[in-house]
Amino acid sequence: MNNTTTSTRRPSWPAFINALTATRGQIGHLLCFSFAINLLVLAVPVFMIQVFDRVLASHSFETLTALAIGAVAALLVMSALDLVRGRILARAAMKLEDSVGEDLLAKHRQARLGDVARLRQFIAGPVMVTLLDAPWIPVFLSIVFLLHPTLGWIATLGALMLGLLALASERWMRGLIIETRDAEKKAARLAGTLAHDDGSAAVFGLDQHLGRRWKKQQSKTARERLRLADRTYTVGVMARFIRLAMQITLMASAAALVISSQITPGAMVAASVIAARALGPFERAQDAWRTLVEVRAILARLLSTEVKKQNPISGFPALEVPALEVKGVSMLKDDVREAVFSNVSFNARGGEMIGITGPSGSGKTLLARLLVGLDTPAHGRVLLDHDDIRNITLDRARNDIAYLSQTPALLPGTISENISRFSTPDAPEIYAAARFVGAEDAILDLPYGYMTEVGPGMPPLPQGLAQKILMARTIFADPRLIVLDEPYTFLDNAGIERLIGTLTHYRDSGSIIIAISQRPSVLAQCDRVIVFENGKARVVDRLKQQPLRLMEGDEEKAIVPRRATRRKAAARSASQE
Repeated sequence: MNNTTTSTRRPSWPAFINALTATRGQIGHLLCFSFAINLLVLAVPVFMIQVFDRVLASHSFETLTALAIGAVAALLVMSALDLVRGRILARAAMKLEDSVGEDLLAKHRQARLGDVARLRQFIAGPVMVTLLDAPWIPVFLSIVFLLHPTLGWIATLGALMLGLLALASERWMRGLIIETRDAEKKAARLAGTLAHDDGSAAVFGLDQHLGRRWKKQQSKTARERLRLADRTYTVGVMARFIRLAMQITLMASAAALVISSQITPGAMVAASVIAARALGPFERAQDAWRTLVEVRAILARLLSTEVKKQNPISGFPALEVPALEVKGVSMLKDDVREAVFSNVSFNARGGEMIGITGPSGSGKTLLARLLVGLDTPAHGRVLLDHDDIRNITLDRARNDIAYLSQTPALLPGTISENISRFSTPDAPEIYAAARFVGAEDAILDLPYGYMTEVGPGMPPLPQGLAQKILMARTIFADPRLIVLDEPYTFLDNAGIERLIGTLTHYRDSGSIIIAISQRPSVLAQCDRVIVFENGKARVVDRLKQQPLRLMEGDEEKAIVPRRATRRKAAARSASQE
């Protein structure tokens, strides 16, 4: 029964299957091109046979001229067909990458883009051409057999020896290749740690320790590379020796057959040329085999990639007052069935601010990603205006949903483009958003103001200013649902007060505010607080429930509901009386 289930399991990424099918549909045309190309290659040995057997015997310049023109014309047609074949492969590879690359970006599977790029390089590369030419190897060997069986057996023996050498070398170097790549990754990771040190490692002298570790790891990497280079060169020399020795053996045997009048001199030269053409793919088999192993692993990873199809809804109806419903959502840890949290439920309407708090690793950030549709819950649903958040259209999500992650980053572009989400660079809403979060003065103090280029590779902005710019991007276009994950990380006290004022303004304007925070000053502004504890979540209504106690540093603080405060004060007064 298990075997049946496995065999009937459908791939989880239909778009990739369709793209592969479309590419496979061109294989028939490519094989036809390869047939014509390899057929026209025979023009060279045919020309040699005719020259040695007819022209040299007849001393006819007219025959020589006609044969030369015919051979050159055949080679021109072959080159044109080879050029067309290469262009077909390049375009098929590009079409494959374009058709699935956007899908990966939309479904947040960017890690697989590298695999798609390597698959494109394989389809458009020389290994694919070798595979297309490989089916015609038996044809060339058969022609050598027709010239003389002895020559055919010599060529076949050479092909078998080169094929076995390629197989043996792949097994010989497979483990060493893996070890070399692992060593390179470790060295690159240490180098990246040194490059991105913020100074804390240097203060403690750890940069010298890391430098010594990198040097040690780099020495190991160099040794592994040297061993791999030695083995690769050894295999290359052996392959070249086998090929040249086979050619010498073939020519010597052919010359002996010519002396014994079993074949003509033209057949001797033609057999050498055709045998070299037949053995070409075998000589390149070592690199081709290694590439095929990598491509097989890439295909396995891409076919197992889960990219679920969305069902976008046109004209998504928005309620006058936004409503968020979280119904029994659960989230599982990666690769295990253990729940990070389970059965979380709450509702929020426009004009409410909901706080989320709890210890690190309790699932607060995962819940935030669920609320904006970035992740899919294992169980339960998240509804915005009574419709599943996963089905919301991109256009509406762009305007109605805003998310500020715990570690946001400025994207390559200008400050104006970052705030406007790369929509309208001169929109007045850009300046209003920057002014509202208190970032305008600092932006205008920059040499190019709102046109300052930011992002990777550009001079970094002060972290507090970058956080305010990202907050301005969050509130741009007046979103109906705003989800913030620890939005005050790099803000000073004045910045936090401005942040609280911003959140209060948008709550009073009718937006739903979800704020993940450990700060009592932020949680005190919330209507309700969701507390994560031991994989569960409880909702604390600040007007009805008991005080919510939080840990901040070494000092324990409490957010005490106003009614609870009055009840405690009355109880103390009664006891004193």
